[in-house]
Amino acid sequence: MVLRALEHKIESLFEGIFGRAFRTNVQPVELARKLAKEMDDHRTVSVSRVYVPNEYTVYLSPADREQFETYEENLRGELQEYLSEHSRRESYALLSSPRVLLETDADLDVGEFGIATRMVHPDRRRGEGEPVADLEPGATMIYKPQAPVPTQAVSAQELGLEPGNVFVTFEEVAPGRLYDASG
Repeated sequence: MVLRALEHKIESLFEGIFGRAFRTNVQPVELARKLAKEMDDHRTVSVSRVYVPNEYTVYLSPADREQFETYEENLRGELQEYLSEHSRRESYALLSSPRVLLETDADLDVGEFGIATRMVHPDRRRGEGEPVADLEPGATMIYKPQAPVPTQAVSAQELGLEPGNVFVTFEEVAPGRLYDASG
């Protein structure tokens, strides 16, 4: 988990620096990575399963959407397969097969895109693709290159902090027993 967080920090730093300097159209692999991230970020832990959204709407700038025009249907299928595989790898539960929709948003610049997620109930009596009434859609996440933040290294003493050690201990709990963290 710590390594994944570190990887995301380094990834966002490089995407921000190089994205600003070399602005290019959105690439399918970038969409796939961010869709999987949205799946991970919007998971819901149930009693025995971890549910994730099954509908993803990707908002693209007009120029980015135009680049996918000739193979958009194939791209959507490939992204849906990628999400299915990601959910299997992570042992996520889906209400139905993942569905990816592509939309155009004129407010986005080239290289920027947004993703909105929601859980859609597969009950045919209500109509395929109709949202579950009591579930709110996930917030739309807009991905745009970020300008690097200038930093300056300072020591713990300069910040008025005392150096110290941190110890982490793990205690094994017998199966079927509850662990009380309070003492």
